Amino acid sequence: MRDEIIFNKICQVVNLLDEIDKMIEELPTEQQKTDWEISDWLHYIEINDVDEQASAKIIKKIKDLRRIRRTLNNERAIEDTYKNNSSKMMGNKTRPFLMQEINKTINQLNCEYKNRILTDEDIKAMVSEPKKRGRPKKEIATE
Repeated sequence: MRDEIIFNKICQVVNLLDEIDKMIEELPTEQQKTDWEISDWLHYIEINDVDEQASAKIIKKIKDLRRIRRTLNNERAIEDTYKNNSSKMMGNKTRPFLMQEINKTINQLNCEYKNRILTDEDIKAMVSEPKKRGRPKKEIATE
């Protein structure tokens, strides 16, 4: 009975490790596909005149793709830490060190982005509503 339990547990562990290895193997393809799609959209807006409605849709699509790209980059960082510390999997006393390294990597992910060129003023000027020119309309008081 216990022999069947241990055999089933080993099979589960092997299957999980195979899944992890497959994810690691497929990651570069997923990253490349996402990068190419972002590039396609950027080239499309470079070459074509795009109206406001289409621009908004394309920007939303690029934002979604960038979020996917971020999760793939995060996955790569976690996988790299896993691969670099995978030897710690075999010993029950060293597994906590593996998890500590992976948790350290996860805590370093998604740090606040620091602009390289743009300033807060540049961004504010680009995204803020333009001031309306001329005198404001008179409001008619109704009683």
